[in-house]
Amino acid sequence: MKIKLYFAETPKHWLQNDAVTEVWRLLYNKLRYTYPQHTITKKCSSQHSYENGISHNHSPGRKYGFYQCIVENEDNGKYILLNYYDSIIALHPNYGWDLDNLVEIITTPGTHKNNQSFKDSGMEYTPSTYIFHSTNQNEILKNYTPQPKSINNLYFRGKTYLFRKWLNENDKRFEIKNTSEGKNGIENIEFLNELAAQKISLCLNGTAEITYRDIESFAVYSPVLRPILNCKFYDKLVPDYHYIGVKVDDIDSTGLDYYAEKADRIYNRFIEVKDQENYLSYIASNARNWFLKNGTIEANVDILYKNINLEKLS
Repeated sequence: MKIKLYFAETPKHWLQNDAVTEVWRLLYNKLRYTYPQHTITKKCSSQHSYENGISHNHSPGRKYGFYQCIVENEDNGKYILLNYYDSIIALHPNYGWDLDNLVEIITTPGTHKNNQSFKDSGMEYTPSTYIFHSTNQNEILKNYTPQPKSINNLYFRGKTYLFRKWLNENDKRFEIKNTSEGKNGIENIEFLNELAAQKISLCLNGTAEITYRDIESFAVYSPVLRPILNCKFYDKLVPDYHYIGVKVDDIDSTGLDYYAEKADRIYNRFIEVKDQENYLSYIASNARNWFLKNGTIEANVDILYKNINLEKLS
């Protein structure tokens, strides 16, 4: 077969050091090495989009977008989608997706129905794993050692939108440092050290549900407190084993009332566990082990590789 991988390598000013882009590069090399019977090539999906008049500015769910890799059999058009993008529910012919030739989706992020409840969309997919932000974090995180805990409250630094924004504006039990407008930003290593100093790392869903912050917290021995995840992983993430889970899927209210009850549940769970030193160490240790097996760049490549069956493209 003639197999082509489409993934974004440009614009380099923001993708050059991106961990996801490095995963695609290493995966491409691994596939070429282990399948010499196939002709395997690659093309930058950004360049492909430019050549074909495809814009991603107003339709970020279009085919050949960022944080996705398309593994395509050039002879018949069949393809496998590998995904780290925020949502896969936008897969539709209007966005350029040829669904008849889409044989499999391999992903973990973006499988939820909406950005309030994050309930499962019901879309069929093969579970994968997730990663952190940039390539220069990989060795730092693999070799990280536990740090003293000096931040003992419900603390969160990051972009604020949806529930995060509501917390920032309405609930003083949470200390939110908003970086959305270019304020309160810190350097990468400083951010990791801040995570490591947190007795409990508050992780609030991003638009992909799972976030870089979750994986980074696992790596730096900071036990994660978060709503129970609905997205699935190749190696399961188990609430109250790998992270401190907060049950929210039975909340009946909607809109701002939903946010208020969700905040109460997160806060109450925090109060329950914040002084349970042995439990917090147990969670942090389990999460760290999960990270080493599933969260590094190399582990992400290996898990995708194990899931890819090129014969499905024949």
